[in-house]
Amino acid sequence: MNVLFSMMSQRRFRPSQLDHVEDLEEYRPGGLHPVEIGDTFASGSYRVLHKLGFGGTSSIWLTCDQQLSTGRLTVMRAEQSAKARDRIVERTIPQKLHDILRANDPIALRNVKIMEDDFMHQGLNGARLCHVSRFAGPSVHCAGRVSGSKRFCSNK
Repeated sequence: MNVLFSMMSQRRFRPSQLDHVEDLEEYRPGGLHPVEIGDTFASGSYRVLHKLGFGGTSSIWLTCDQQLSTGRLTVMRAEQSAKARDRIVERTIPQKLHDILRANDPIALRNVKIMEDDFMHQGLNGARLCHVSRFAGPSVHCAGRVSGSKRFCSNK
């Protein structure tokens, strides 16, 4: 058993030294889910149009629904999806902000992105939580970003 685990933990590919290139080794049981253009999710409700990005917990895809409205589908890692839904910050923080603004500043509310749908998807590398939100436009990039970091930075 230790030999099998040792073989599984060895890298098969050399990670890219280029920024914005994901590590292929993350597509494994418990890790990221392989998605292709044209794939459908939630019993055909969402069709994948284009890859928008990836991060430490998920990959993000541009989709269209059955009414041809575009959305942003986040396909979480299986390991991350095993957490209780109320402990996944990508899900809870926007909802809490939405609730606060609905009560205090309804005009600002339209600028907050919230999940419009979420569901579990059983895939090749395990079950994972997926959530859909409105497509808000292109990513914000920071000129002073540290290589490999996907977080916002400040230019002080």
